[in-house]
Amino acid sequence: MKYIILTSCVLFIFSCKKDPEVVTPKPIPKTTVSFSSEIMPIIQTANCNGPYCHGGGNVPGIKFDDYTQINAIPTSRLIGAINHNSGYDTMPRLAEKLAQSDIDLIETWISEGKKDN
Repeated sequence: MKYIILTSCVLFIFSCKKDPEVVTPKPIPKTTVSFSSEIMPIIQTANCNGPYCHGGGNVPGIKFDDYTQINAIPTSRLIGAINHNSGYDTMPRLAEKLAQSDIDLIETWISEGKKDN
C-alpha cells in the first residue's frame, strides 16, 4: 500500500507541467516615419518649441524651429532626454514623459536615419 501511494504521488508530480508562457509579440513599427507630419507635431504639441524652451532661446544653442536644428541634436542626447534617463536633461522639461507611443515613433525615426520627409 505504501508503494502505491508513493508511486501515485510521484506520477502526480511528474504529470503536472507548467503551461508554456504566452508571449505577446511587440507591434512592428511603421517602416517610414515622416518628420513633417509625425515628429514635428510631437515636438510642437509637447511644447518643446514653445517660448519657454527650445523656441524661446531659453536653452542656449539648441532650438527646435526646423528639421536642421532638430537633426543637429546628438542622437544619444535626444533619446536620453525623451526617456528621462539619468544624467540627461528631461524633455519635456518639468513635465511628464512623452507617451510611449511618441517615444517609440521618435526612436523609429532616428533608427531610419532621421530623414527630412
